[in-house]
Amino acid sequence: MSIVSECLAVIAGLCINQSATADISYSGGWAGAQISISNTKLVAVWYSDNIVFPDRRLMEKVCVRGGCLYYHKFCNEKEGRHQCTISYNEGWWDTNRRIAIESPTSEELIRVSNGLSIVLSGGQLVPITSISIASQDEIPPFCRPTDDPECK
Repeated sequence: MSIVSECLAVIAGLCINQSATADISYSGGWAGAQISISNTKLVAVWYSDNIVFPDRRLMEKVCVRGGCLYYHKFCNEKEGRHQCTISYNEGWWDTNRRIAIESPTSEELIRVSNGLSIVLSGGQLVPITSISIASQDEIPPFCRPTDDPECK
């Protein structure tokens, strides 16, 4: 898949190929977008000083030709809405990202997810639907490179 043929827009590292509205924000400690697709709300965090360094040794991994993505996915139902949060990392600490998706139904969440992909630094697309293994833990595994030499 290529960005040119698959994406109507790329917002905060997220390839979107369906009608959407977005509010893009940047401040000293946060950059990202709040995106609406039908009745589904997404928050795509491109940069935040509030995302911890992921322990990729304990994260799931999905690969496409040309690149891999380490991720942690947590889904639940809260107050009648279906939610999934995907924290992911392609390389080192400066590529820690997060996507939160909230839909009124699980069917709507799946439908919207079918039209979303994460864009890797080389331009490769990782479909959100290929990020399939969900964790029972809400908080992603993390480590501190200064305290743990294996933390990369």
